[in-house]
Amino acid sequence: MSGTISRRLLTGDSLTIGRRACVNWVLVIYFLSGACSLIDQVVWVRLLRLTLGNTVYATSIVVSVFMGGLALGALVMSRYADGVRNHLRLYAALETLITIAAVSLPWALSVVDSFYVWFFRSFEPAKPQLLAVQVVLSAVILLVPSMLMGSTLPLLGRFVTAMEQEVGHLVGRLYALNTLGAAVGCFAAGFVLIRALGVMGALYAAAVLNLIVAFGGWFLSRSVVIQGEQKAQPPATPTARPVSTTQPKVGFSLLIVAFFMSGFVSIGYELLWMRSVIFLLGGVTYVFSAVLTVYLLGNVIGAGIGSRLAGRIKSPAAGFAVTLSLLGLWGVFHLRWLLWWTSDVFPLVNDWLAAVYAALPVSPVTLEPMLHSLFLFLIPSILMGVGFPIALQAWTDHVHQVGRSTGAAYGANTLGAVVGGLVTGFVLVPFVGVQLSLSVLGLMAVWIAGGLCVGLVGQTRIVRRWALVGMAAAVTAFAFVLPPNLFDTVVATSPRIPGSFTLLSVREGLTTTVSVHQDSTNQTLHLFSSGQSIAGDNYALRGDQKGLGHLGVLLNRHADEVLSVGFGSGETTLCLSLHRLKRVDCVEIAQEVVGSAVEFFTHINLGDRLDDEVNMIFMDAKNYLHLTDTRYDAIVNDSIHPRNFAENASLYTREYLEAAKRHLNENGIIISWLPTYQMPASVFDSIIGTHMEVFPHVTLWYLTTNPAPLVFVVASDLEQLYSPRHIDNALHRDGVLESLEAIYIRNSIDLMSCYIGDERDLRQVVTSYSVNSDYSPFVEFTTDEVTPIIEMFRRFVMGVRADSVYDHLDWTGFSDQEKEQWLRRYQT
Repeated sequence: MSGTISRRLLTGDSLTIGRRACVNWVLVIYFLSGACSLIDQVVWVRLLRLTLGNTVYATSIVVSVFMGGLALGALVMSRYADGVRNHLRLYAALETLITIAAVSLPWALSVVDSFYVWFFRSFEPAKPQLLAVQVVLSAVILLVPSMLMGSTLPLLGRFVTAMEQEVGHLVGRLYALNTLGAAVGCFAAGFVLIRALGVMGALYAAAVLNLIVAFGGWFLSRSVVIQGEQKAQPPATPTARPVSTTQPKVGFSLLIVAFFMSGFVSIGYELLWMRSVIFLLGGVTYVFSAVLTVYLLGNVIGAGIGSRLAGRIKSPAAGFAVTLSLLGLWGVFHLRWLLWWTSDVFPLVNDWLAAVYAALPVSPVTLEPMLHSLFLFLIPSILMGVGFPIALQAWTDHVHQVGRSTGAAYGANTLGAVVGGLVTGFVLVPFVGVQLSLSVLGLMAVWIAGGLCVGLVGQTRIVRRWALVGMAAAVTAFAFVLPPNLFDTVVATSPRIPGSFTLLSVREGLTTTVSVHQDSTNQTLHLFSSGQSIAGDNYALRGDQKGLGHLGVLLNRHADEVLSVGFGSGETTLCLSLHRLKRVDCVEIAQEVVGSAVEFFTHINLGDRLDDEVNMIFMDAKNYLHLTDTRYDAIVNDSIHPRNFAENASLYTREYLEAAKRHLNENGIIISWLPTYQMPASVFDSIIGTHMEVFPHVTLWYLTTNPAPLVFVVASDLEQLYSPRHIDNALHRDGVLESLEAIYIRNSIDLMSCYIGDERDLRQVVTSYSVNSDYSPFVEFTTDEVTPIIEMFRRFVMGVRADSVYDHLDWTGFSDQEKEQWLRRYQT
């Protein structure tokens, strides 16, 4: 068959095939189109985050604008799809324009980026003004290509439908295959393409596939004459499913409201699932890809089921109401299901996975998130997908125009998703928390379902008419008697948090969920962000913050203006304040971290004096350095683990280091903590190698005076010179020596004993590495196995440590006798 098509294409002959065959080819094309769309979306979000910032605000705005464009495109095309003469030719043109827009986005982004930087530096806008600009810039970049994508469903929906009473079935199949393609594209982008080809490689791969899709549409429009149909024939008046005269006409408006609420609830659920599952699976990038892939896959299965049911059930509106009520019921019970899975099933699954890892070359980083996401989220995702074709059939029974009904339904559903994402992320979670947000969304769904039954089920069917209303009332009553602290229990029982820890506090915000725990064995406090340990007041967890708070000032005698990246428990800023610097800025992405730290860790931070001593900046650190023109003598990175927390990997990229380099004064340094626990050697080498790619001078430091494996990398544009005189003098400032004695640094000799080597020494060990960049994010996507800390110690502390420290000592202020005495003590 394919060979015949190719020969006919080459000779220019037309090809006549049956309608069913043509529809099948269109379904294949639209499957590939769905894959392209999701690859593009994933890449576009990553690229736009480079300009707008790696915050929940920025990402939510980008996704909302994208989905809003889909809705707008569907609504616009719904007005014209029924009158288009050649649907496939127009579809091919749309796909071509989508390809052009996709590959042009990096150029457009560079133009927008210049304006964004100018606006920030010229007006120093407050957060509301900055958000407004982000919305406008996202619309400029994404609105046109997303509208083009959204317009394709009503266009092809009109083409594949021969008889309008089959709309739910045929358009349901079209929607299902497009969503299946989206699931495949999401999986490919999140698990394969970006890791293998980089961000731009994934974009260009999608562009090539999109051109194939466009060519397929053009080929069918030009070379195929469908049997039994004339090309320019206007749509025939359909034989519609009879509508009962007993149904109130106002009831049909409920369908559009239900379409809207279905999208609203579905996208809200997705955001809340992500918030809850991170305590079970962690924050690696594959968790987000797995949840989204399962979400789309469930929609595919559901749409396939719904498309088969659409033409068979007597009352499609009632069928849609049932699926919507079940979806709402799932939201109310979600946390109960998650707790059962975490406590009873998770350990069994992990035991089984251990056997799989031993037998097959599969990485736990990729398999575990996908498997758990399938069991946790597949059923509700199927319920989401079942409703669309059934509801579409109910709406078409009333409207009798395929393109208009498909576009209106798809547009209302997508617009609901836009509003649902914004309301859930910006209003519900910050103000009422995850648990109440789930209940609110679930109850909204069951009550809308009840309203549909009242409005659209015949008057004579009293029991069916009011059954879902009674169910909604029962579910509402049940929601009110649920324990109010289920989400706190999810946080407290997370397998990522030791069992000896007692939960003291939970703060839910836009960016993260911050929790404070107390170890019942030694009464120490621990600060977690989304289930990831970030700080504490025990000996090991304070070492990195003390090191960062002092090393930048002690190693650079010119340090007067310092930027601290990340707040943690706040001890870094306390240490910096002890040196009486001219300026201390601290940029922190999550206000909830600072709120919890100031409440529970006042014994190791500035407490009420924070605003007097430190200029707090609440935004993404990378975006701040990209936008600001302030320069510093030292930048210290007190960051969460770059591999265990996906968003944090951007603070170890080449582009971030280049931005830091541009914002350093002549003798400035940047010092970063490298969390060696749960880190593959390849990631460690990548971070060291990336520093050496950007900075000509790089040194490695290991706090050998501290039992915790604390490693720091210091980079600079000029050669690093350390003054023992300056260090000893600084140690005599009020509170400094007392602070450093906790990690056994009492003088310049103790500090210099932590020196491991410089770039010359490091290049002898770090001989090959993958540069970590925004466009080739190695650290975020690697699946390499974790290297035991003892091996890292042997490799660097025992293998690299060299006498090159003598090349970096500045003896200003020392007599020859004092120098000789210092060297003798140091060698000892």
